[in-house]
Order: sequence, then C-alpha cells, then structure tokens
Amino acid sequence: MFSKRLKFKLILVQGWLMLVGLVGALALSSIVPRPLPSWYLAAIVVLLGLTLSIASYVVIARLLRRLTMAISDIEAAMRTSAVTMDMPAFSVTARRSLPHVTEALDRTVDRLRSAYQGMAGVARKDAVTGLANRLHFAETVTSHFSGGASDAALLFIDLDQFKSVNDSLGHSAGDEVLRCFGKRVGQTLAGSEEHADSLLARIAGDEFAIFLPGVSDIETARRTAGAILDCLEDPFHIGNDHRLGIGASVGIALSGPDCRTLDCLLQHADAAMYEAKEAGRNTFRVYADEMREEAKSRLELEARLRGAAGRDEFELFLQPLVSPYGREVLSAEALLRWNDPKRGMILPGGFIELAEDRGLIGEIGNWVLGETCRLARLLQAERQPLRLGLNISMRQLETPGLADRVERAVARAGADPNLLEVEIAESLLMRASAGAVRTLEQLRELGLSVAVDDFGMAYSNLQRLRDLPIDRVKIDRSLVKDIANSDSACAILQAVLRLIEGMGYDCAVEGIENDEQAQIVSVIGCEAMQGFGIARPMPADAFLAWARERRSDGAAECEGQPLPRQIAFSQGQDRGVAPRPV
Repeated sequence: MFSKRLKFKLILVQGWLMLVGLVGALALSSIVPRPLPSWYLAAIVVLLGLTLSIASYVVIARLLRRLTMAISDIEAAMRTSAVTMDMPAFSVTARRSLPHVTEALDRTVDRLRSAYQGMAGVARKDAVTGLANRLHFAETVTSHFSGGASDAALLFIDLDQFKSVNDSLGHSAGDEVLRCFGKRVGQTLAGSEEHADSLLARIAGDEFAIFLPGVSDIETARRTAGAILDCLEDPFHIGNDHRLGIGASVGIALSGPDCRTLDCLLQHADAAMYEAKEAGRNTFRVYADEMREEAKSRLELEARLRGAAGRDEFELFLQPLVSPYGREVLSAEALLRWNDPKRGMILPGGFIELAEDRGLIGEIGNWVLGETCRLARLLQAERQPLRLGLNISMRQLETPGLADRVERAVARAGADPNLLEVEIAESLLMRASAGAVRTLEQLRELGLSVAVDDFGMAYSNLQRLRDLPIDRVKIDRSLVKDIANSDSACAILQAVLRLIEGMGYDCAVEGIENDEQAQIVSVIGCEAMQGFGIARPMPADAFLAWARERRSDGAAECEGQPLPRQIAFSQGQDRGVAPRPV
C-alpha cells in the first residue's frame, strides 16, 4: 500500500513537471523575434518533459528504495522481538527514515512486554498459596535436565486427612491450611543452605512437590523429608477457633539414567508417597522399583471401581448389635463389601480411601443409602423390624441436599425412617461445620437417629459432643480390647459409659471379640454390644436366617448355651471398679 501511494505521487510529479516545461516553451516562443516552427516547439516540450521526468524518477526511486529498506528492517526487527520478547533492534536507516514510526513501535512493544511479564508471573504462580504452580515447576525441572544436569531429587507431598478439613470446616478453612503449610515448609527450606536452589510448588489440590537440583545422595533427600515432617508437628491456627494438626505423607524419587524427566520423577515419587500412606501416614518413603507395579495396580483398581455400583458389584453385609443381657438382636450395622471381578471380596479399607481421593465416594454413598433402605423394608416384611445403621462420610454430610436424597430413598423403598440410623466417625463429627450439623438435625426431623462411631479413638471435646444432635454413642474397640486382663481398662470403660449415659445418650460397645469381654460389658451395663465375638458381618440372607434361629432358640441363649449368671470377681471390685470375671 505504501509503495502504491509513492508511485501515484510520482505520476503526479511527472505530470506537473511536463506542464511546467510546456509553459516554459510557450514563453520562449514569445521572446524569440521570428516565429518558430510548431514542430520545433513540440520537440522542445518533449525533450524538456523527458529530462524532468527522468530526473524526478531517479530522485523519487532512491527515496522509495530507502523507505522500503527501512520498512523491511522494521518488519524483521518486529519478528525477532516477537520471538525473543526483547525490545526491537531497529537499524539506523529505519530510525532516520521513519522516526515517528519506530518511536511508536518502541512504546507499544515496551507496554506489551510489561503486560506479558505480569501475566506470565500470574500464570506461573498458584492463586491460593502464592507458591509456584505446576507450570512453573515443570519449566524448572525441564530446564534443569535440558541444560545438561543429571542429578536431582523430587519430593511429592500429600496432606493427610485434608479432605476432612474441607468437608467439616469448609473450603475457606482448607485454603488457609494450604497457605499455612506452604509458608511453613517454605521457611524450613529457606533456612537450610543445602536447599538454596530448591523449588516448592503446589501441584494440585492438597498435593505439593519440592525439586532439589544437584542432589545425588538419598540421605540429603531423607533429611529434607524429615525436616518437613518435623515442621508440621505444631498445629495450624485457623481462624479464631480452630487448631488443626495436619500431617503429610512424602514420597522421594531420585533421578537416574532412565529417569530424567518430570513425568518419570513425579510417577516414582507418587508411588513412594502411597507407600508412606500405607505405612500409617505422616512419614516418608523412598521409591523402589517394586512400587511401580503397586502404582499400576492402584490405577487398575480405580478403573474397576468406577461404575462398580452400576454393575451391581457392591453388597451390604449386616453385623448385629445385641442386648448385653439376653443377647436379643436389637439392630444391625450395614457394612459395605465390593465383589471385585479380579480380586474377589474387598473390605472397605481396601477401596474407600481411593474412592474419596478420586471423587467416587458420592456415587458409592448413594448406592449404600438406597440398598440400606431396601434392606430395612425387607426386614419389615419379614416381621423383624430392626434398626439399620449406615456409615456416611463427612463429604456426604457436607454435600447440599443430603436430607432430601435420604427422604426420597426412604420413600422409594417404602422403609420406615425410624428404623434407620446414620453413623459418623467421632474424629470427623467433632469438626463438623454448622451446615453439617444442620443436615444432622434435618435427618433427625425425618425420623432417623444419629450415632457417633468409634468414640474414644480421638480426643473429644465433651462440650462439643453435648451440643451435637445425636442419639447414640458407639464405644471404640480400643477401650474394650484390654478389659479382660486390666482393672484400669475396666475402670476407664465403665467411666466412659457412665459419662455418656449421664449426657442422655444411648451407648453401644464395639469390638467384643470373646465371651469374657461380653460378660464384663454385661456387668458394667450398656444398651448394646457388637463384635466378632457376637457375630461376624454376613450377607442379608444369612443375617435373616441367623436372626430367625436366635429368636426361635430364645432370647436368653447364645450359641445354643445359656449365659453364665454367676461371676467371680477380682480384687478390683474393692476399689470401686467394675468386676472382672476370672
């Protein structure tokens, strides 16, 4: 476009010069005394016009070439600047020929660079914690290995039980925990000279990673992991009311000849992290080759777990709760089992945590709810209307609309809601949010009862327990296992039971493994007992047959034998402790 405009101006200049030549020739003819031939005048005009045209064309062509070269230089400089994100290096010719254009482009590029750098900083930073994000982390690791370096270590960190914080206290509290964690670990790394070049990043959710360039020995990585776990010993102060103890599971991976990429290091460290979780959490593990198969097995398990409810692979087993006196069947707890086509029957401990981590717990929970309601209706039809307890996670409790889903499931099955009980683990219920408590109140309004499960495993706030909308407390097996050989264990169990009863709640004792424990609990007194010593969990059909048999045998019989009524006491009775059979 610019060249065409110049050529158009050139034509105008040529026409103007020819007009000037013609006027000059006419003026010359008027000066000469005798008239000149017309052909002579025409020749003069043509020669003059040609001369001026050639002169103007040469001048303008040189100017046009200069401008074209300047434009080409500007174009090349802008292309280079777009790739390198540097200021454009315009030539002297370009700046002299088009000074206003080059100055304007300098200002524009400078503003674009500033905006890009700002956006790049935001894009490479985690919005919640302010740490490096996965993009920044990936660039750093890739740059390290592409630059010729070979030694490095990667630590993959997963916060233990973080989802329960989100579920019980809300996502704002969870975000605050992430920020506090990032700040504390960052300070730990900054305080060590051997970690001066380390990079801490939030990878996703509650997962973090630390890159240690130049680390070739496992002991350095072990010390780093140990320092991270040590710095988490003090609880986090969240808001004004909460002090949360958060642990972490850490997986360690070292680079090697066949592992010098981000994907490889993350895969190895992730496998080691799962080993740390399996070892009891709040610890670290170093990657070994055999972990690769275990990680592959977890992926395959997750793939099979997805859609298992739709394929009717789940089943509810029922474990009875009986009276401690006549062993009358009072209720039952519905326990989930997974009939995996590859591994057979899998207990909840083998897949529930995976389901929670992968967001599958909602689908499984809905199936358990519907099946429990169906079994409750079946027991009603069998004229054995027993209360059925089902376990729900805090994530389900925090999900809006749980009470509505329960109401629809009960109505769909035609079950009596008064024969349903929801059980929530003590460790989760003590941190229940206001929304979760309101959901429990709504469930009770529907007719369901609420039980605290595994009471005694955590350090409960009794004031909090008193304020919760619950009906029953189930004492954890940890308070029962030693009562047959320890007077102090008997005293603790008795004190806990009397305390709970004094608060107005019914009590059930879990973990009864043998008849001796059952006798002691019978003497101490509670509403119900549960455990392998009473009956193991069994399919619904087997449970119905078992319950019918017990009813026909009489309420005062256990395993076909009458309960012993005479008990000899140890000297613990003299100290005001519940008697223990000998």
